[in-house]
Amino acid sequence: MSGILSNAINPFWIIALTFPLLGLWKYLNKRGREPSTPAKMVMGMMLTAAAFFIMALAGKAGGDHGRVSPAWLIGAYFVLSTGELMLSPMGLSLVSKVAPARVRSLMIGAWFVASAIGDKLTQVGVLWDDWLHSSFFAMLASLALGTGVLLFFLLKPLKSARMPGV
Repeated sequence: MSGILSNAINPFWIIALTFPLLGLWKYLNKRGREPSTPAKMVMGMMLTAAAFFIMALAGKAGGDHGRVSPAWLIGAYFVLSTGELMLSPMGLSLVSKVAPARVRSLMIGAWFVASAIGDKLTQVGVLWDDWLHSSFFAMLASLALGTGVLLFFLLKPLKSARMPGV
């Protein structure tokens, strides 16, 4: 059952959250408060870290090997999917805006290839059986948080770079 749930809940949240998030960006844009694309990506990475911290708490609640309520997974996917909507489309948008027109398609393809290579090379799942579940998710949360902090410190240099429409 949990496999069915985890395969269905992320697409559900992506569909359910897309339009409210677009409405939020439109609302903020009308008031001159919409964050830049890189800032949205920082928020997305921080939300990713929060989702993994939720799963670390779920691991603790289940005794690190026990079962817990599906509400933990549903909640974590809500947060993770919100973060994903601030990362993936924003990154793709950033690439399409800043890449020179003559290589734009190639750069968009490179974005997808880099994602595929990253997915293949992670291999972090081999630690699942050896680590406590809470420690495993805390490690993922820490890595995501570290990446979010790094991106945060890159915001100022990115703002000073000439990026049209970003």
